[in-house]
Amino acid sequence: MGDDFRHFESLVKNYFANPDIIESYSTVGLFPAEEIIVNRFFRKGCTVLDIGCGAGRTAVALSLKGYSVTGIDIVSDMIEKAKGLAKLHNTEVNFMAMDAGEMVFGEETFENVLSTFNVIDQIPGKEKRGKVFRDIFKICKRGGYFVLASRSGFSMRRLLIWPWIFCVFLLEKYLKGNIYELGDKRLRGEYYHYQNPFYIKRFCKDIGFNLVYFNSEKALVRGRRSNFFANFSGDRMLLYVFEKRRQSQDK
Repeated sequence: MGDDFRHFESLVKNYFANPDIIESYSTVGLFPAEEIIVNRFFRKGCTVLDIGCGAGRTAVALSLKGYSVTGIDIVSDMIEKAKGLAKLHNTEVNFMAMDAGEMVFGEETFENVLSTFNVIDQIPGKEKRGKVFRDIFKICKRGGYFVLASRSGFSMRRLLIWPWIFCVFLLEKYLKGNIYELGDKRLRGEYYHYQNPFYIKRFCKDIGFNLVYFNSEKALVRGRRSNFFANFSGDRMLLYVFEKRRQSQDK
């Protein structure tokens, strides 16, 4: 990882280590869209890895629903807060401070893997994001699901400012020599990357996943079917459900 991406990673760590930010993430409960996805695709009592679990919002909620949950996050202070929340709710979650780009789990460890809002979008560098996706495929059991929540970089509001984003990108690259990626955003100490939903689907297919569900958050909650225009939704997140192909499908 280049120095610029290390700088972005430091921004992410410092931002989420702020006590006020940790406290703001200290509620417990699934968003309505997450609840629908979990109930539809996760078998009762299955093992779940929550990547970027933060202060335990989803991990503790899943544990209370009877799942066997492991939660990892790059910010150790978030993990300590998550442990306290699990104790407060009298449930057990295996929380670990761990970088998603350096996961140490063995092959096919978890039946399902979950990456909720504000996780993948805040991993700097295409190379590292790709490694995370490949590692998720490796540690997910065959027939298991990988649920991903991510912003769309192609929302109508963002499409309007893409010319400006592109111009700034070119200026920084060729005049300042920075190696920022097109779609990176840095603002007031934060970093995140505007994701291309078409690229995510294609990349995950190439590494062995089948896309079995895709929709925008509001459409899912309202019971609306997904369509092509969901890729351009301005909702808080798009939701993807990938299934790891079974052996017979790999041949």
